[in-house]
Amino acid sequence: KNEVIVFHLMGKNEMDLDYKGYTAVEDLETGETLKIDANTSKKGYQENLEIHLSQLRMEMLDRQINYRLISMDQPLDQALRDFLNQRNKLRS
Repeated sequence: KNEVIVFHLMGKNEMDLDYKGYTAVEDLETGETLKIDANTSKKGYQENLEIHLSQLRMEMLDRQINYRLISMDQPLDQALRDFLNQRNKLRS
């Protein structure tokens, strides 16, 4: 009877791929450096990201885990407050 909540934090630049021109980014999980052309890669990246996030959400829901994607430019206390308010409304 435990409740599991996943707060998935992502940077705005990671969500929007708002880099200019040709750049290199580091995968913080593997340390690999990826060279990208943000101008030509943006649409494909955003489509792949949306598919990935959708699959992740569904996997969490299948396991009855609450999942919330939060942009790191959003204050965390506000995100937590919003989540708790929504949860309380659903339980009422």
